Amino acid sequence: MARIIAALLGVGLLVFGVYALTQPTPAQSEPTPAQPTPAQSEPTPAMAVMVKIACEYPALAKVKDNYNGEYTPRNITVPVGTTVTWNNTDIKEHSVISDDGLFSANIGVDETFSYTFTKPGIFVYRDDIYTMDGKVTVVEVMVE
Repeated sequence: MARIIAALLGVGLLVFGVYALTQPTPAQSEPTPAQPTPAQSEPTPAMAVMVKIACEYPALAKVKDNYNGEYTPRNITVPVGTTVTWNNTDIKEHSVISDDGLFSANIGVDETFSYTFTKPGIFVYRDDIYTMDGKVTVVEVMVE
């Protein structure tokens, strides 16, 4: 009788062991998202940045030709591929002219001008109508 009990117990343990080994663990039951390999690094998403052109004292701008207008923000740092848009919210026309001749535009009241920076560097720009200037620093983004 002891042998029968031992044999049944052995078969029961064997069946339980096979059952336990074939069941998924909680980590195995949920699919894991595919991870990109280093060669499949995702592209950097395109960015857009707005630079506002405005006068600090709009009432003064109505009566004076030489006033304190400004680019806001004046200096920006962006990754390669970013499109920068200058938005003239002032009551007078302005210009956006890069010192290296890369871009140049006159921007009327409530108009915009956009430029996409495709290479790294420091791009200084100015307004030839009024005394204003700014700088766009474009940097390479390293994707790991």
